[in-house]
This record gives sequence, C-alpha cells and structure tokens, in this order.
Amino acid sequence: TVVAEGSPAPDITYSFTGATVASGSGTGSGKTFNLGTTTITVTATNIAGPATCSFTVEVLDNTLPTVTCPANQNLCYGPDNSYTIPKLIATDNCGIQTTQYAITGATARTGNGIDASGLFNPGTSTIKWKVTDNSGNVSECTTTVIIKPKFTVTIPDTYPLLIWGRVNTVFIGFGPTCAPLIAVPTGGTPYQGLNAYRYAWSNGGNLIATLACPPMVPGSYTFIVTVTDAAGCTA
Repeated sequence: TVVAEGSPAPDITYSFTGATVASGSGTGSGKTFNLGTTTITVTATNIAGPATCSFTVEVLDNTLPTVTCPANQNLCYGPDNSYTIPKLIATDNCGIQTTQYAITGATARTGNGIDASGLFNPGTSTIKWKVTDNSGNVSECTTTVIIKPKFTVTIPDTYPLLIWGRVNTVFIGFGPTCAPLIAVPTGGTPYQGLNAYRYAWSNGGNLIATLACPPMVPGSYTFIVTVTDAAGCTA
C-alpha cells in the first residue's frame, strides 16, 4: 500500500463470522477463536474508499478425553445380584459428547453414563468404557468385576425329643433343655481341608454345630449363625 504524504491513515476494522463472531477496530490479531472455522474480513478505508480482504482460521481439537476407570472389583455374592460399582471419571478440554459402557463375560449388558452399577452375575465380567468428546476423539478403558460364587447357609429344623415332639421345641420339666443346631453352608469359596468354613453362633459357639439352650421361660428365642468362607464373604 502506498500512501501519499499528508494523506490520513486508513481506518482498519475487522469482522469474524462462523465459529467465532466478533467485530472491532484493527485487524483482529491476538483475539481468541472458538473451535471450528472462522472467516476474518479486514476492511481498510481511506479517502479513496474501502478495500477488503478475507481469510480463515481453523481451530482443531486433537486432545483425547481424560478418563480414570474404577479400580477392579472383587465382591462377595449378594442375593439380589445387584452391586454398586464406583463411577468413571471423565473430563475433556472441549466437552464430552457421549459416555458409554459395554459389559461382557459372566454379565452381558450395555448402558450410557459413568455409572455401571446394577446387575452382575457370579463370575468375571469386564466393563469397557468409551468416552467420546465433541470433536469425535475417543478414549477407552476397562474395569474387571469379579463376583464370588453364591454363598448361603441354612439351619435345618431340629427335634430335641428325637423322632417325636414339636419341631425346634424344648419343654419345661420334660426332656432335654437344649436343642442341637447345625449350620449347612453351600457355595462360596471354602477353605482347604475338613474345616471348610468358619462359624460364629449368637450363643458363642464357633463350630459347625451348637446347642441352643434357651431360658426355661415359655417363649420364642432366636439363634443366629454367621458363616465366613475363605474369601472373607459371609452368610
């Protein structure tokens, strides 16, 4: 540009259209641009009139989402098969579009979001998380969930008067004053050897069987056994 001596300097203005919308004095240099393509038009006006030029600025997002998967889970069996899994942590510099997970293995289901809590079958399941940001960048990670084998315990009915008399009943002044009880655990993760489980009765007993000796006062009395397996799970 050649300006004759003494001519006034031109007025320069800019306008942004597209991903970024703005206008003002000067060339627009040093301004902040949004993600995407912005067209910049610069106009210089002097006594001879305006002159314009245009160009584009494209801002790309190539940064992957940052994801932190929940730690692997090793859980005891629950009778409702429903379990709480820690939530996925996901962030992105330009925003997250979708968060999805797919569970395979002992459990098969899919879902959206950062929380995969819910149904898990006994065995090993793998949660594969997929996070997609607003620019289509994808990050993935996995969490392994192990549900221990089903573990239950029952106390069969007992007949203190052997083959006759009322079930689970002792009589004041007649027959034994205690009722033999035995715990029957199934499943879980047994210890090696004969003593496959650990027992804790509410009357202080710690063997597979105990004698329940209620007070000799008419009424109903409850005895509880808690059985622990080698994995630390209880029934």
